[in-house]
Amino acid sequence: MTRLAEALGVITLVGGALALYLGWMQWTGCFDGPSLLMQLRHGVWDRVTANFLYLPLAGTWSELLAGLDVPQYEATAAFSAVATCGGLVLLHLAGRRFGLPWRSALGATVLTALCPAIVFFGTVVEIHGPFTLFAGLSLWATARLCARVTPARAALAGASSGLAYLMHASGIALPVLMVGLLWAVPRSASRAQRLRAASALSAMHLVWVALGPTAIGSLLGCRWSTAGAFAVFGEYAAEALEHPEWLLGSVWREWLWPFAPLSVAWLTAFAAPGLRPLAGAFAVALVLYGAMAFLALRRIDGHGAYLLPLAWPAAWLAVLTVPRGVLWGLALLSVALAASGIALHDRPERSQSYAAGVRQLAAGRPVTLLMADYFDREACAIALPEVEPVSVPSFVGFGAGPLLAGLPRLTETFRARLGRGERILLSAAAEATLQEYRDAATLPAAGVFLDYLHREFEVSAVRAVGFRGFILREP
Repeated sequence: MTRLAEALGVITLVGGALALYLGWMQWTGCFDGPSLLMQLRHGVWDRVTANFLYLPLAGTWSELLAGLDVPQYEATAAFSAVATCGGLVLLHLAGRRFGLPWRSALGATVLTALCPAIVFFGTVVEIHGPFTLFAGLSLWATARLCARVTPARAALAGASSGLAYLMHASGIALPVLMVGLLWAVPRSASRAQRLRAASALSAMHLVWVALGPTAIGSLLGCRWSTAGAFAVFGEYAAEALEHPEWLLGSVWREWLWPFAPLSVAWLTAFAAPGLRPLAGAFAVALVLYGAMAFLALRRIDGHGAYLLPLAWPAAWLAVLTVPRGVLWGLALLSVALAASGIALHDRPERSQSYAAGVRQLAAGRPVTLLMADYFDREACAIALPEVEPVSVPSFVGFGAGPLLAGLPRLTETFRARLGRGERILLSAAAEATLQEYRDAATLPAAGVFLDYLHREFEVSAVRAVGFRGFILREP
């Protein structure tokens, strides 16, 4: 009966969480979400320098749901929800492996499922929601290792964290948490056994970080490389270190607010002598994860993205030390904070009004949209699946020489489309970007392209609903 009750509890939890995430699905872009959707639309999976597994997995999922006539945006957002729920199942199994009674393990998973940061990324198109699945796998593998410390299990745990790194680069820090748990939890393993296991775990993790992109990329026919990714992180970190005054804001944005109330409740574990080693290990991981988030994000509001693997350990500590009645209050507070966070972020009217304007100008004809900024991409990715987008910054980024060589063919293509009655629109942001690049003389091709458009076509300003820009016509 106990196993049946536990199974019914897990099924109820997962079903409720999935209904919550899908019901609160956001229709607003988040971080790289619009760009990821555009890459999925064009099938561009092979030229990435980080977060390698997301596009192949999300693309395969979207293709499967396309057979059920599910639109791409809804399918990709559902991928975040379903993968997050998969992560919750693994986290519950990890709790049981760590020796928690099933009610305590289920309680910790409920608090994790309702954590505002977890809910947020379970409801948007972004990598961090699906990353929860891989973080859950890593913690489950760590729990198996803690149950019986062997080199084979240590290597498996390292491989799981390596896979998490391939899903999102923040997975590079998972061994910090995993080794901390290995050091704090096992009671039967000797110090030497744990040291060897920690070494095997870390070594296997580094092997996956170093060789995984090339090895798995070659199997999928993708040219994956980490070249440049660490250099970009170095630039971000250097900027952050020049502004230590940004640190307190980062702590609030990335931990205290998006993980409330767990971000404070876990501290009660220090009052329980038997939990102090575990709380200490978690504190070390929290400091290192917080430093990573600060160096990577600087002043950007990441909604707790880089610290998502810490939600469940914080819930674990809270469940073991906070009175049951208070835990119910924490769960309700989590729901309220999650709802408020989504309400503050989700602005579906933004892309909807933009899309309404484009469709009004299109008058039922196919549209080519020359676009530039984040809001252009957001509207195209979420609300305009029928439009063919062309990124102007990418287009002119090849340089003036290649651009000039390709203009005759572009003219032929544009005039053929206009001859068929199609619409070619230039967003206000794209025109402003070209002007800015030309005035700053940082990208000569921008001026060349802008002059070309005005020379070869009649460019008229238009405004319809939420769209502002220009329409190209034959002169």
